[in-house]
Amino acid sequence: MIPALGLFGGTFDPIHWGHIRTAQALRSELSLQEIRFIVSARPPHRAAPHASAEQRLAMAELALADQPGLIADARELTRPGPSYTLWTLRALRAEFGSQSLLWIVGADTVPELASWFQWTALLSFSHWVVLPRPGSPTELPELLKEYLVDDPGRLHDRAAGLIYIATTPEIQVSASEIRARLQRRQNVDMDIPEPVLNYIEHNGLYQDHEKQRGLHAV
Repeated sequence: MIPALGLFGGTFDPIHWGHIRTAQALRSELSLQEIRFIVSARPPHRAAPHASAEQRLAMAELALADQPGLIADARELTRPGPSYTLWTLRALRAEFGSQSLLWIVGADTVPELASWFQWTALLSFSHWVVLPRPGSPTELPELLKEYLVDDPGRLHDRAAGLIYIATTPEIQVSASEIRARLQRRQNVDMDIPEPVLNYIEHNGLYQDHEKQRGLHAV
């Protein structure tokens, strides 16, 4: 059997230890060899990220360089237009054939799924793994409960179509909090890998939000 592939989508603005430790916990919980961090280039359902897509990808690559089984994926940066999840999953399904694909989403995004582009088709291309989030209930909307399973092993038995609620610890740090502390020149050493912090300082990121949106990676 071909191992299932984990897919962790997000802006990673910036990537931090919460992302990384959650992904490693998921690798263990779901028996995954690999989780790919899909860096969203142009997210259509939220304000533009503060760092450019190239900068966010560079930070992800630095953060994951010494993390076994975690890989930064640049596919959304090479595709024009909005970074629709459906288009990404279609490309991944074409690449990986019948392999089980696990799309990892935060519990805070589940109530918003109905606003996503052709959201009802997403389960045709992958399973969903729902991550706990502070203050966000993990109970699924009624129309999704028929897809829910409580045995992660079932995610390996078929290519797509199921939803699993992970038991990993909730992330207690957020990228928005880190950006705010960086702007206030407060210490974030415990929340961001050192190579990423060095990159942020070298490129002057998150000091002035409006200016950063026009910068490109060095």
